[in-house]
Amino acid sequence: MGSKITSDSDSVTLTSDGNLNGIEIDLHNAPDLLPTVSALSALANSNTLITGVKHARYKETDRIAKCAEELSKLGCNIKENEDGMEIISGVNLEKSISNKVTSHNDHRLAMAFSLIGLKHEIFIEKGDVFNVSFPNYIESMGEIGIEIDLLEDECI
Repeated sequence: MGSKITSDSDSVTLTSDGNLNGIEIDLHNAPDLLPTVSALSALANSNTLITGVKHARYKETDRIAKCAEELSKLGCNIKENEDGMEIISGVNLEKSISNKVTSHNDHRLAMAFSLIGLKHEIFIEKGDVFNVSFPNYIESMGEIGIEIDLLEDECI
């Protein structure tokens, strides 16, 4: 997507100027990455095609449908496919319904949508569901300089 990745024996470093490029990617071996890749693709400057994740429809939620539904609320132009999705254009809050999305009680959606907050103010209903898999998510993001506020109405 345009980031530079370096690694050594005990770390991986990713650097970017924030200008992401769309990609074509088959995630059949990593379907749990669908929410993260779709959220990052919503910040990219060109189309992204995600394929190979038909089985993502049977996770905590139908992750293909819910990612498409929620990103559309943010003004994204999304084409949902049987085995994935295409992000045709990214977040456009001027054309959005709202800057509020919901996690649908899916921890991966909550964490993925929070990445959109790197460029846009976003509110995530039921955002505290990340506790299912990453109880220290807010603190860990803070350690790398990303502030996430958990509000009383469960938005992050």
